[in-house]
Amino acid sequence: MIKLTFHHDFRFCKVLIYKGLESMDILKIDDILINGGNIMNNLESRREFCNYMNDRIFNKLNELEEYELLTFASCGIYLRLRSIDILKLQWEQFDFENMVVKDICITKNNMKTDIDMHERLRIVLKTWQEKSNDKIKLFPNLKRYGTAEKIGEIIGDVRFKNHDLRSIGLFVLE
Repeated sequence: MIKLTFHHDFRFCKVLIYKGLESMDILKIDDILINGGNIMNNLESRREFCNYMNDRIFNKLNELEEYELLTFASCGIYLRLRSIDILKLQWEQFDFENMVVKDICITKNNMKTDIDMHERLRIVLKTWQEKSNDKIKLFPNLKRYGTAEKIGEIIGDVRFKNHDLRSIGLFVLE
């Protein structure tokens, strides 16, 4: 069975194949005949797709031991931050005992806030902390542009962007 789920910009459809296959195709909506097709654009299908993508990102990056990219992706998903805000994070902001990230500066509205830490994020952060040589900055080697594209290349989604991480987080954290 093939389900079609709209991408967040609504110009493309992601085709999910639920037969144990990991490949994903992206088709222009103009190329799809909707006559009798099963196009899913409701909240449940989006939630299902976001959970699938979250697991895919985690599994692929973990398997390849891309811990810095995995941590970047996890911060985007579980903290729902923009890439510019993720790259500003420092180790001192993470309170693992109280499961909170403190004083996160949100660039868009120029305010600071605390965000609860998801258990999966804590595990990823602890792993990255052990592997990282930098004791101040969380991401000393990553740049604002190109990081999500590299993640997309690894997971097989050539249109993957930074905003997709935040979009996934909206549904994963419900």
